[in-house]
Amino acid sequence: MAQEVSAHQERHLSEQMESLLLAFQQFSTETDRLEKAYKSLQKRFLEVNAKLEKSDRTLQKKVIELDLISHYLQSLLSHINEGILFVGRTGMISTFNAAAEKILGVKRKKVLFGQFWDFFSDDLFGFSLNDALKTGRAPGFIPLTFWEKELEIGVSFIRKGPKSTQGIILLLRDMTEVRSLQTLAHLNERMKELGEMAAFVAHEIRNPLGGILGFASLLKREMAKEKKSLEKIDYIIEGTQRLNHLVEEVLHYARPLRLRIALLNINHLLLKLVELLKADVRSTKKIAISTELPSKPLMAVVDEELLTSALLNIMLNGVQAMPEGGTLMITLSQKEDLLHLNIKDTGTGIEKKDLVKIFSPFFSTKEKGCGLGLSKAYKIIRAHLGKLEVSSQVGVGTNFLISLPLRGMR
Repeated sequence: MAQEVSAHQERHLSEQMESLLLAFQQFSTETDRLEKAYKSLQKRFLEVNAKLEKSDRTLQKKVIELDLISHYLQSLLSHINEGILFVGRTGMISTFNAAAEKILGVKRKKVLFGQFWDFFSDDLFGFSLNDALKTGRAPGFIPLTFWEKELEIGVSFIRKGPKSTQGIILLLRDMTEVRSLQTLAHLNERMKELGEMAAFVAHEIRNPLGGILGFASLLKREMAKEKKSLEKIDYIIEGTQRLNHLVEEVLHYARPLRLRIALLNINHLLLKLVELLKADVRSTKKIAISTELPSKPLMAVVDEELLTSALLNIMLNGVQAMPEGGTLMITLSQKEDLLHLNIKDTGTGIEKKDLVKIFSPFFSTKEKGCGLGLSKAYKIIRAHLGKLEVSSQVGVGTNFLISLPLRGMR
């Protein structure tokens, strides 16, 4: 009986051992499989990680390249003289450079990434921007006057396809200075032609005038006792003398200027001219003359006689523009290597249509005078390599700005 129990236990133990061995074999097999799977996964992870690292490096390189391109583009846009706007199809302004800011008078930070219509009218550039974005059609070139600026507007579209408009590029070119230079060149040419014609006419008139004056003087002596006839002869003589003076003025204007230059204290020159003017307007207390001069005298190499004549003509023009009284303000300053002299009156002002002709020979808005004063002043300033500019508002006054090079400063 005891032997049977022992045999049964041995058999049961043997079966357990076999089961346990089988379990260990399965565990070992599964462990090997898992280890291989882990190694395969680890290898795959390393491969993917390497690809990701490579992609990341490539992406970082692209980001740096794009950043450099963006900086370069922004630098280019900020230094270009033309204003550039890009308006997307939804109306958002995504490009607005410094030149556009200067031309349109709106801060870049204010409008950038905002809606165009929140800041500007739809037809600001002479066409409907809203319609242009919808239809993809607009004029390619538009001349435009904007706040007294002469502009040229170039229009181009960014297209994704033949019928899909991504946005519109607007190129703003300020032509004000170019137009001014063109007008100046035309004026210089016209003044040259008028000078040549005036010299010819003056020479033709001068000799007969001399004869008329001589014969009238002779006739006056012969008719000394006839009072009424003498009065008529006096009219002839006075008229002839006025004509002769005009001829002399024209001839003087037509002659080429020969500068006798020397270093001159411009502060002292202006103070001297102001004293002359004060003496001239002393009879009326309605005109005040004020000066604003730098504490350190400004020196320039000029022809004192000619510059005195030019400045006096401009100052007298200002005084004559204030028949009801006012103030003549004379301001001297330095800007870099230029002398800036402003002569400003509070007179009647000059109409816009007359401003373009203000320096033309024989042009005048006054009843008296031959219209050569400002023309002579312009010619003298130009001979000194300077600029004479004028701005005016009717009923407010006129300002003449004279710019001269400060050569030979001490």
